[in-house]
Amino acid sequence: MGIVASGVLSPHGAPTITIAADPWLYQPGLAGFILLGEEHTMFRGRTRGLTILAAVMLMLGILAAPGPAAAEPEPAFSVETPFFVWGEGDGWVEGRTVTITVDNDENPDNGILFSDSAEIQPWGWEFWLEDLGEIEPGNYVTADDGVEITKQLLVADLEVLEIDEDQETVMGFAPPFEAVDVAAWNEFGEAYRTVEADGGGFWEADFANPGDEAHEGDVLDIVIDTGGEAQVFDDDGDSTYREWYLEPPAEPNFFVRPDGDQMWGHEWFGGDEVTVTIDDDDDPATVLHEFTFEIYDGEFMIENIDFDILPGHYVVVTDGESTKSHWVTELMVTEVDALADLVHGTAEPGAEVFVGTSTPGVAWEFLNFQFGPDNRNPDSLNEYIEFRQAVAHAIDKDLLAEAIPKAAYSLDSYVDAYLPDLSQRAWAQYPYDPAAAATLVDSLCADLGRDCVANPPVAMLSTTAGNDTRAQMTELLVPMLGAAGIELQVELEDFFFDSVFERTGDLTSFALVGSNRLDWLVGAHWTVDPEERFDFNFNSWGTPGSSQVNAATARMAELVGLMDASDDRGELAEYVAEAESILADQLVFIPLFAWDGGVWSDEPFEPEGPFRIVNADLDGNWTADFSAPWEDQDPLDLLPGMGGFAEESDEDGDATHAGWAVPSPLQLKEQASGILSELIDSGELPWWSRGLVSRAARSLDASLQGWRWVDDYRLDPNGGSGVFWYERRATLSLDVAGRLLAKFGYDVPELQKVIAVMVSADRTLALTAITDADRAGGDAADLEKAWSYFHSGDGYAADGREAKAIKKYQKAWEWALRSLD
Repeated sequence: MGIVASGVLSPHGAPTITIAADPWLYQPGLAGFILLGEEHTMFRGRTRGLTILAAVMLMLGILAAPGPAAAEPEPAFSVETPFFVWGEGDGWVEGRTVTITVDNDENPDNGILFSDSAEIQPWGWEFWLEDLGEIEPGNYVTADDGVEITKQLLVADLEVLEIDEDQETVMGFAPPFEAVDVAAWNEFGEAYRTVEADGGGFWEADFANPGDEAHEGDVLDIVIDTGGEAQVFDDDGDSTYREWYLEPPAEPNFFVRPDGDQMWGHEWFGGDEVTVTIDDDDDPATVLHEFTFEIYDGEFMIENIDFDILPGHYVVVTDGESTKSHWVTELMVTEVDALADLVHGTAEPGAEVFVGTSTPGVAWEFLNFQFGPDNRNPDSLNEYIEFRQAVAHAIDKDLLAEAIPKAAYSLDSYVDAYLPDLSQRAWAQYPYDPAAAATLVDSLCADLGRDCVANPPVAMLSTTAGNDTRAQMTELLVPMLGAAGIELQVELEDFFFDSVFERTGDLTSFALVGSNRLDWLVGAHWTVDPEERFDFNFNSWGTPGSSQVNAATARMAELVGLMDASDDRGELAEYVAEAESILADQLVFIPLFAWDGGVWSDEPFEPEGPFRIVNADLDGNWTADFSAPWEDQDPLDLLPGMGGFAEESDEDGDATHAGWAVPSPLQLKEQASGILSELIDSGELPWWSRGLVSRAARSLDASLQGWRWVDDYRLDPNGGSGVFWYERRATLSLDVAGRLLAKFGYDVPELQKVIAVMVSADRTLALTAITDADRAGGDAADLEKAWSYFHSGDGYAADGREAKAIKKYQKAWEWALRSLD
């Protein structure tokens, strides 16, 4: 079915547009739909970018479905919590500016929560505002055009909780005894019901049987891909709005990775195990290999299959209920060019290839203080900085990292889990000091006039019961805080994130995932955004009703806005540094340690990054370019340690995978050596330049001597400095050769590429050494010098002075080693 649009009236006469398609897919977490593989800007059942047909129908008043008689036109607006407000109906005057204000009472003179403005348009949604702030039930929303129209809505507590396709009903909650208008639509038609919530607020709309009102005559089978809305109107036609949608069940799928003899699958719920057969044809009578594997929660992951899976093999997977098959394709990744940020490969001619990226990351555990009014602990002292400082000094983070098997290393900053070179280790100002912690508690108790010996402060720590690491951690924290005079009561919860999301905890402990990407580091600050632009402020720091609303929270709100608006790395580094200082000085949370795996699993976690979708040419070659933005995807600098995958899917979602990784420093240098060897052997260089290039090649080869290396990322302390020395010699030789060749009209881009490879590799070697030394407890003063040299190297590299940059990276590496002496 193609796209179908129809204009209809709701029971209150408000025009709406119904757009349906086959397939009709909704992506949770996005305010949009994908129709027939194309993205359309649709918000909660309403579109800003209407199809021409729908727009014409709306403007001409063509009503394609039965509905009640239209009410007298008047301006109205609707609110869908938490982020959407839009105007509709006649009466809004085109060109005027409507201002939306949100308040927690009807008196704007005592302050409002937030406001925003939009120009009134001639059609569709007369105005539309999103993400202006978090609107909650009980808020008063006012729309004022500044001339003659002022309207106000008390936002209702409206929810759609269940869609029963067997009984053809939709159920939810609303204010007791309020009328709820419920609409439903799919490719077979549409229907409307008006129901009344009972005394407990429960309501149920029955679409299997006609209702009593004139607009309730149609029935509708509620099937997959049925959508609709629920609305509660006030007396003058404004409404609280909720959209609902019955999603199709996920179809089982599986993925085959020939380059690692691996398979994995999702959404397999038909049995306890899958049976896998592998053959070179689709004849089930004869197979090359067969085995079974257990399913856990609908998923399976099979590594090191005892069979060499090859392109052209036919793989069948069944769980007894569902059966899927896939022909393994010729997909390959042939080269990763880290300098140009390109990934090259081959596939079936004309095939579409999805090329994804993942970036190394660690999960970082932290202790979160709750500052909001819903803190479950009546004895909480979180509002006092002395108490938070006492908790920080009472925790031996090094002991936690050593005693907990999954902990990799202790943390003095959340920034360490993202980009260590930007970290100030701001929480180092709170070293483990039980005596200082006890003194702080005693001082606070004296200020409060409280006998804390007889009545010790109580802290309630909530965390998940479903994770062994958290249980181990809490066992260690109880005596640590006890030594400071704080009684720690631990609550291990099956549904722990109710405490986090509802902000009812006192102290909570959980982990977030880091990544060596600046955008991920910027996004981490959303969790402490006092303006809650993304609804992630898990501890209510600086939000209305918080015990912490001050100059620091106001500045943090500014910084989050500045970070979100900037794409300049220098600016962002400054904003991050200031944010880190504020968060540490205010002790909003305490970073504890990094995990050596994912947040919930034992497997290393690699967050997904930007992706590209490319097509193989007629020869089967494809290239994914990450050097520039693509559609709504960011560019990505491919650095050593990063990697990803390529995927070629069949029609029903099963796929062949191929992995790729950015070369390590050692691999990069080996590639650079190969480039020079090919260039020298090609005979394309004039005779007078070969000596310089050959000297550079010999220096580069000397840096590759095995005794100078510990592994691909680390140099031997006794011979590693020679790697940088030889690199500098090679860079100087190539720089001179390049200048001479350019002077006489020769274009040899390989020379500059080799220089860039060496600089990139040496930067990674220095960064790895500094990070290792810091995690091993290196001397702070020495590490500060190491970072200073490292950043100086970055500056020289940016100015095109590569030999100087390598020298600075060498000094950074040397000071990192010296910090451990």
